[in-house]
Amino acid sequence: MTFLNGAVPYTVLTDDSANGSLDFEFLAATIPAGTLFDVMFRLVGNETAATLDLRSGCFTVTVK
Repeated sequence: MTFLNGAVPYTVLTDDSANGSLDFEFLAATIPAGTLFDVMFRLVGNETAATLDLRSGCFTVTVK
């Protein structure tokens, strides 16, 4: 499965139990350091017919 961060594609590989991980950096000059926000990721195999639907838990991110 591919995750786009802007124009940069990242490949997410999972095992047979749908466990996987992905490290990436997101840069946005408009978000100041110290900002806290909650995020959750959802990956679907196909937007019109989701044959695969993986969701992360919700977690808080601190901008550095």
